[in-house]
Amino acid sequence: KVITNNPVHRTVGNKSKQYINNTLGGGAGSTTFVDLGFRNLTNIVNAPSINAALSVVPSGAISQKGTISSGAGSAVTLIESNIDFLSDEVVAFVNSNYPSIFNTSNLCQRDTGYIVDAINSDLLYGSTSDSTFTGLQYWSQDSGFTGQIPSESTATIGAIAYLGSVVKSFVSSGNTATVQTLFDKINDILVNSPFGVTDTIDFGGFPTTNAQTLNDVAILQANKNNIQTTIINYITATYPFTTYDETTCRRDVGYIIDSICSDLSSGGNIQSVKSGVYYYSYASSSTVIANETTATVAAYNYIRDVIIPNVVQGLTNWSPVQTTVKQVTTGYAAATSTESDTLKNNIDAITNIIVNGPGVAPAKTPQSLTASVNANIIKAWRILHANREFIQAEVVAYVNKNYSSIYNTFGMSDGQELKCRRDVALTLRQMIYDLETGGNYNMIYAGLSYWSRPGTYHVVELGEAVTDPSLFPDGSIVNFYQRSYISASGYVFEYVGAGSNYGALPQVGRADPIQGRETVQLDSGKVFFTSTDQNGDFRIGPELVISQATGVISGRVFTQSLFANMTPFILAIEAL
Repeated sequence: KVITNNPVHRTVGNKSKQYINNTLGGGAGSTTFVDLGFRNLTNIVNAPSINAALSVVPSGAISQKGTISSGAGSAVTLIESNIDFLSDEVVAFVNSNYPSIFNTSNLCQRDTGYIVDAINSDLLYGSTSDSTFTGLQYWSQDSGFTGQIPSESTATIGAIAYLGSVVKSFVSSGNTATVQTLFDKINDILVNSPFGVTDTIDFGGFPTTNAQTLNDVAILQANKNNIQTTIINYITATYPFTTYDETTCRRDVGYIIDSICSDLSSGGNIQSVKSGVYYYSYASSSTVIANETTATVAAYNYIRDVIIPNVVQGLTNWSPVQTTVKQVTTGYAAATSTESDTLKNNIDAITNIIVNGPGVAPAKTPQSLTASVNANIIKAWRILHANREFIQAEVVAYVNKNYSSIYNTFGMSDGQELKCRRDVALTLRQMIYDLETGGNYNMIYAGLSYWSRPGTYHVVELGEAVTDPSLFPDGSIVNFYQRSYISASGYVFEYVGAGSNYGALPQVGRADPIQGRETVQLDSGKVFFTSTDQNGDFRIGPELVISQATGVISGRVFTQSLFANMTPFILAIEAL
């Protein structure tokens, strides 16, 4: 409608005004072109996998230039003039038609379930491992890999992939697929970052009694030290120039083996997820629940002070906030106040991290492999696990009653609306570029940008002024690297590339020197040098040459200078 100057029936909430210019009457000729561009984009975004997305439009059919459609000029002007209107319209449309997707109570329900799983797991195994992880998830990991991992990421990813193949060789055929899935999860987090991983977490259930799985776990544990040594040897042989802390590496390999064993036992993936996520650091100044910390802590204290004592001890003489989901008591033996107190302490561990930051978290380790055999602890685990849905419903009701202004919101938040408008504007500009060129490249890659694809990154060189906001949208991971450089002064590069034996002497004439082999710069590394070659030519870096034969300075750095042909004699005088 926009490119044909037809009024758009605005969605309730859109207060922007559509730009209509009836003197631009040719836009209708581009309707088919625009429709195809958006169908390609939506098919790519809706594809079930990245491979399917890449096959929506075969690579041979992607073009940056083509036949420009009729009326493209009018269509471009009308789209450009309506970017703000269309951005506001999309936001209003989404808020009106898909409000529940952005309802924060859904996240509250999800997170409450994870809290129950975490404290219950720690109760059973006598640790705070999962509670620590749960608390840390309330802090941003925008700061990228932790420690020295940025300089070791290639070796780390390669070593973990190799570890996966080693671990699979120790387990029975019935568990190899599960082990592969768990290692795929770790690899996905390392390659694509931990963002969005929360929705994929599975704590599993009560430890398995399957004899084959228990035997696999026992074999892995018995061979853990040998596997650690194997991985160290692999890294040394495969990545000889990587500097790393062998003790830390050996420890991490052990943690991953323990995580795989724990997940095999429970049937979940939480420990493997932790193994991947813990390669990233937490930003102590950036919480992911800005303006919600007070309400979040209050909700978890409600679990601590009210729900836990009543549910774990099987008490029914209290008044839940909601009545839709009932407390489960039938068929489950009650535990005691001792187990209730342990669960309360686990809640305290979570809220302490939420309030005071990741710096107060204890050591980040996988869950223990030894479950308690205490009868009351097992009772507490079972009755709490059975009441997971009840606790979720109860916490959501509590929050809606006491903190409705914070949590009981439908539609996008201000930040989500801002990103939605940004994405709509970027997409429309990609459509404009394709209209101007007749190609389909920009809309196709606008769709592919919604997928994580290895190798799709932009390298910013030192001193480069980045002015294109589409290169680094909100939420992007940005890594900073110190450039590797060598400073070499006064080198004599004679006949470089001709060979290294007597047969390479110039009078033999078997090979010519190769100028490009005097210095080699790879992966943004730099060599700062001055040199003289076999012709007596003096170089200051690769782009400034003083010729001995002609006495003339030349090079790219002087091509736009008024003094590009100054002689060394003049240069010497001016230097005095």
